[in-house]
Amino acid sequence: MKYNLLKFICCPKCKSEFKIYVKTKKDKEIFGGSLICKNCNSSFPIIRGIPRILDSQKLTHIKRKVGERFGTEWKLHGNIYSFYKKQFLDWISPFNASEFKNKIVLDAGCGKGRHLVQVQKLGAKEIIGIDIGNSVEVAFENTMHLSNVHVIQGDIYFLPFKNIFDIVYSIGVIHHLPSPYEGFKSLTSVLKEKGKLIIWVYAREGNDWIIKYFDPLRRNIFSKINPKLLYYISYLPSILVYLSTRTILKKFFYREYLNYISKFPFKEIHHIVYDQMNSPLTHYISREEIEKWKNEILLKEVSFRHHNKNSWSCIFQKSEFL
Repeated sequence: MKYNLLKFICCPKCKSEFKIYVKTKKDKEIFGGSLICKNCNSSFPIIRGIPRILDSQKLTHIKRKVGERFGTEWKLHGNIYSFYKKQFLDWISPFNASEFKNKIVLDAGCGKGRHLVQVQKLGAKEIIGIDIGNSVEVAFENTMHLSNVHVIQGDIYFLPFKNIFDIVYSIGVIHHLPSPYEGFKSLTSVLKEKGKLIIWVYAREGNDWIIKYFDPLRRNIFSKINPKLLYYISYLPSILVYLSTRTILKKFFYREYLNYISKFPFKEIHHIVYDQMNSPLTHYISREEIEKWKNEILLKEVSFRHHNKNSWSCIFQKSEFL
């Protein structure tokens, strides 16, 4: 943890400032210690360089399970690759990447930190990544050399921030929450006035066959297999998907998506397949649902795009009077 992170975080219980107790440090990183709320005295440890701002009473069984399985996943797929830049920009399109410059940004569900690296290169002033599981340790390893990137272990439902962010993005995360709407609402709460929220989620529209045939297998079988064993089991369907992207099949079945991922190397297709099989909780969200969220929170719609005809890429802006 870097000292200047203190300017951006607060107690998730009462929203008061923290004081810090430093036990071990190396150069500009605090590797051990604790954060103590100046108001309610709640204490949160700093372990291996990462503030662990979690409330154990609010960590339900399903939250723990999601965090554990994705934590294992990102440790198995921990490298950062050059093609991630284009992938990230495709997910957030038509958001202008130049808007990140000199902004304070939150990556909600940062995984191994792959998007943190891209946003740092795009000139953000400060970027904070948060995730509920031990994937934060991979993200910390991948970003600790970057002076304006911070990683926190925390809960999207109980964010340790006030409304400080110019931009909040959440890529492929909200659909794995117990209540996607509550996560969406929480992310909106930490935006500044006129701040922008970018989300990418699985769509209900265009995924009928996955919902009908694959999702029951994921829910009842795959997500119950040890995630390290599942990593190897997933190689077989990954080979089939990879071959599908290199044959005439991609012109007739799931066309837009298979054509899109045909540009990726096998290692990324394997990760995509493993990610689908590994999740203990997945929602497929309709446009109507997201429109309802937007209207209830009184957000302004900037963009609503059916990405590859199987997912939603959305940009919203927070109104001045919220």
